Amino acid sequence: MQIPDRLNTRIPTASILIAVYLVSVFILFHLAGPPFFYPMDDTYIHTATARTLATTGVWGVSPASPAAASSSPLWTVLLAGAWLTSPRAWFVGLPLALNLLAGCALILLLVGMFRQKAAALALAAVIFCAAALPSVSMLGMEHLLHAFCALLLGIAGCRALADPDENSDFKTLAWIALLSAAADAVRYESLFLVAPLAALAALRRRWPLVLAFGLGAATPVLGFGLLWIHNGGWLLPNSLLLKTDVTKAGGMASSLAAIAARSMKNLHSVNFIGEFSAMIIGVVAFLYFYWKKFRQVWDVPLLFGLCAVAATAAHLAFASVGWLVRYEAWLIVLDLAALFLLAERLLAPRALFLLAALVAALFAARVVDATARTVLSIDDRRVQHLAPALFVKANYPGETIMVNDIGAVAWFAPQSQALDVFGLGDNEPLRLSFSPGGYDSAALRDWALRANARIAILEVCWKAISRLVPDEWSLVASWRIPRNVVFGEHVIGFFATSPDEDVKLDRAMAQFPLPEGVALKMRPSRAAMKDGCYDDPAR
Repeated sequence: MQIPDRLNTRIPTASILIAVYLVSVFILFHLAGPPFFYPMDDTYIHTATARTLATTGVWGVSPASPAAASSSPLWTVLLAGAWLTSPRAWFVGLPLALNLLAGCALILLLVGMFRQKAAALALAAVIFCAAALPSVSMLGMEHLLHAFCALLLGIAGCRALADPDENSDFKTLAWIALLSAAADAVRYESLFLVAPLAALAALRRRWPLVLAFGLGAATPVLGFGLLWIHNGGWLLPNSLLLKTDVTKAGGMASSLAAIAARSMKNLHSVNFIGEFSAMIIGVVAFLYFYWKKFRQVWDVPLLFGLCAVAATAAHLAFASVGWLVRYEAWLIVLDLAALFLLAERLLAPRALFLLAALVAALFAARVVDATARTVLSIDDRRVQHLAPALFVKANYPGETIMVNDIGAVAWFAPQSQALDVFGLGDNEPLRLSFSPGGYDSAALRDWALRANARIAILEVCWKAISRLVPDEWSLVASWRIPRNVVFGEHVIGFFATSPDEDVKLDRAMAQFPLPEGVALKMRPSRAAMKDGCYDDPAR
């Protein structure tokens, strides 16, 4: 169950695509300008957690705050290994380097998995465009590795299902289990692909395959979950508990309706439902024509298409999309791979390139927009996250502070103890949410007092955070950042959480050099605090 040998004959094609890919990333890197920074705070959550894990053995953004901040444990482990084996000066660039490796591996797999060279070239070029490989690479997160692992799992799993030999050998079963575990450990959303693969195996009564899919997928989820429970957490990482709103739905068993409602609302908040609908309709149409022509159920293209559509439907119903293509990149890879696997058997080579042109045109505007937003977002994060982190580093070393975006502060100001008000990097918000009293402004105030937190730096326009700010906290200053192309919020509030901290925070704010374009207000009223939250007044 290996990557096809035909890849050896397509090295020139793959080399050209990889060269274009690497040059494109370099251009984006150059356009973003100095200093080097990632476009999402989540990247620094990963790097801070990896540093803590490598140096102390604690899974958390700091040794004092164990927390499972992401649903990608394998990515954190890879970064922790990189911390131990690479020069420290290089480490901040390693997430990008790992992404480049994953992107190259994905291109190689796409080029090698087709019978016709025309289909391979057409699909690889389309994936390069539609999945926005260069801009997703710039995120420095696990999403390209996830796309690669999911694609490899889907192809290997469907080949095992299509194999007429009912008794799969141990090597094949071990390979399936390993791929299932790897894909799931990279991102838990891989369960949406494992489930239809296992269901098809059960339908064909391939019970060893069912076991391989199930054990492989369950191992990282249950293993990490039990480890996390042992360390005071829960079966699922904090990020999944927060995104699925189980604290508001009355527990795990009754949370499905809340998950579906939140996810559908999220779908309506983004602008690419049309592209996704057209892509899925295209796969379904080709599935129909494939079945009508070949009458083969247990055939790799048909099986892969069914699994891709099922995984997409599950993800769109229960998980997140948007935010610079990162969450849906793996779905675009799976669905377009399914489309071209089916089309390869149905269309002539010239028609394949016509199909590629149609798909590229369908996604062109969205990908251009996402790429531009990625570059602009890097500069936004320098203002929104890097500048406050440098402020903390300069003025509050060794002190406890509270933030709602913890990555940059944890990474750039490790001498300070940052507490995550939102709950990704700290367990306390989730514990309070599960408690009878719930998590409100009084609970946050009491937590700050127990932790001896001196200040809080919060996104006051974000409703999930603004509702928590205690009335007792003194609003010393606010920054209005000039632009925020991804999230929209423009105002950062600097609060003195301790009564005797006003004077120090006031003086520190007056002396700190403002980032270019930031508007400072000293002692704004609570009513005026949210003035200019959004460029669009309707929000």
